[in-house]
Amino acid sequence: LPLPARRLRVWLNNGTFTPSSLAQCLQQCYHDLLAKARQDDVYVEDLSVLPNFASEGQCQMEPSDLQEHVAVGGTFDRLHQGHKVLLSCAAAIATKGLVVGISGEPLLREKAAATYLQSWGERARAVAAFLALQRPDLTLRLEELQDAFGPSLWPQLGALVVSAETDAGGHAVNEKRRALQRRPVQLLVVPLVQSNQGEKLSSSALRLEDEVHLAFWR
Repeated sequence: LPLPARRLRVWLNNGTFTPSSLAQCLQQCYHDLLAKARQDDVYVEDLSVLPNFASEGQCQMEPSDLQEHVAVGGTFDRLHQGHKVLLSCAAAIATKGLVVGISGEPLLREKAAATYLQSWGERARAVAAFLALQRPDLTLRLEELQDAFGPSLWPQLGALVVSAETDAGGHAVNEKRRALQRRPVQLLVVPLVQSNQGEKLSSSALRLEDEVHLAFWR
């Protein structure tokens, strides 16, 4: 039988990164660690790979990629490694503050298996707990998204981190900012993380798995 579920944190030390190279490194770490866990028949319930930006960790970002205030958004349901890579990259380039927009009810109505979504509070707590591990020094704000823009229109923002799937939304943000006569933000696109089956890692798929599991055991 497989060993009991485990929570595993791995610190990434040394190296100078761009957002793209950091994303690729983190994705590879998640992939290799989970592959090793499967090989050893160990179920890892919660895996976090964390760039160590403390002085002893000696991880750093290219100075040209740093911004004082950074935003990132998403649903962040059942926080998985795709979310964690996105959040890690956003936290890595922020020097003062990070705002995370978390989808509220108006943005959730068309989600697959929406009835199985975690509450906004549950999702927000998971995001805050993860970011506190990596960058406890950052000023963190969690905002409930009621539309596609939310805090991405705040004047002080310097960068917006998006996934490859939401890249178009990032360009829409800059169009809206120009219309409001605000400086466009730097867009940083993080590649999608694949599941063990080679497909895009998706919270919707995880919710559907839960739905099938619950239906089976009723």
